[in-house]
Order: sequence, then structure tokens, then C-alpha cells
Amino acid sequence: EYTMYAVTLPGFGGSPPPGEISAYDFISVPWIQSAADGVAAALADRGVESAVLVGHGLGGVVAAIAGGNHPSVARGVVMVDVFPTFPVAGVGNELALDARAAIIRDQMLPRFQAASAEEWEEASRQQTVMSVNDPELGARLANIVLANEKDVMVRYNLEMMACDASPALITAPFPTLIVVPLPKDDAQFPAAQRRGMWQELVPDAEKVSLTFIDDSRHQVMLDQPEAFSTRLAEFCAELD
Repeated sequence: EYTMYAVTLPGFGGSPPPGEISAYDFISVPWIQSAADGVAAALADRGVESAVLVGHGLGGVVAAIAGGNHPSVARGVVMVDVFPTFPVAGVGNELALDARAAIIRDQMLPRFQAASAEEWEEASRQQTVMSVNDPELGARLANIVLANEKDVMVRYNLEMMACDASPALITAPFPTLIVVPLPKDDAQFPAAQRRGMWQELVPDAEKVSLTFIDDSRHQVMLDQPEAFSTRLAEFCAELD
């Protein structure tokens, strides 16, 4: 029924990064902008029009920016477990782009740079294992993640935190679906609290909707593949 194209961003999978890693710019976020333009160009090269752009984490921000910059290529966007605007100063504290960039440049970046290779590997492995319900699957995913260069992942993730995709979603001529996992028995962050946070952080726009999937973590499509696939299929059908 659909044709799927899987995109590998520059810098991942052994490919060269899109530019000098240390030339940080947390206002214009050039790596994310370049990735978004690359997605649109790849679709155009294949003669694809009005695609549904689906992105997980960083990919969700890239999908939103690609659709916002090139609305002719998208008829819908799906962002999976990623904030349109990352709350770098905490929930409810809205910041201008330059203030967001300053926090990331002066506080977050130095912490990543100070981490040793061993500390980075341990933290990344632990985070990835916890991103899925099955710890054995998480361990295999961690090996895939750690095959990528630390500095490339840091650069992309910090740009993701600096990026503000909310305006693109509000003005987009197409619908956006944001998929949010709800981990089971999370005493530190109960489901009701998690729902409230997402509802506060997602822009109140007619064409932006939230859907929550129970008993899942960041890798929601692996934890609950049937529920995820069903909701994605419903969204695509709504666009037809």
C-alpha cells in the first residue's frame, strides 16, 4: 500500500558528517537544516510528492523542519517521542533562540566534551538499554548506537535541543501526529504527569495531535509494534 524510504543522516552509518563538527551553531542549527533539505531533495530526486515524513527522536525534528521548509513534499508528519521544542530551561520556561543557544553552548556542550570515552560509552549504553522494554534488545541496540562517532551524536543532539520546530508545526498546511510512549510502572514519572507535560509542550494548533501508547519506552515501535503500526496506518488513511 505504501513505499517506505529509510534515510541515513550524514555522519551516521560510516558516512562523513555534513560539516566541521566543532563549528557549533545552535541558532541556525545547520546540520539539522542540511538534513531536512537533504530529505526533501532525496524525495524530489525519486519523484515522490506529498510523502508522510516519519521520524523517531532526532529524525522527528528533521521531519518537521523538512516539512516546514518544503511543504510541497509533505502531506503529513509523524514525530515519535521528541519534543517540537526541547525544554532546555524546564517545562513552562519559554526562551528566545539566542537564550536557548547560550544554555546549550555554555552548559550542556562543556559537559559532553568533558566526558571521557569510557564515560560516554557507559552512559550511552545505559540510556539505550533503558529505551526499550526488552533489555537484551536494548543491549543490541546499544552496540549499533555506539558504532557512531561520539562527537557526531553530540552535535546532532545538541542541535536538536536548540531547534524550535513548533512554528513549523503551527503554520504547516498538513497535519502532524506526535507519538508519545507511556512506560509501565514508572514511579518517578507517572503516566498522568507525563501526559500533562507533553500536552503543555506541544503547540496548541488545529493540525497537531498527540497519541499515547501504553507500556512502551523511547523505542515505542519495537515495544508495541502493533499499536504503533495501527496508529500510523490510521493517520495515513486520514490523509487520503
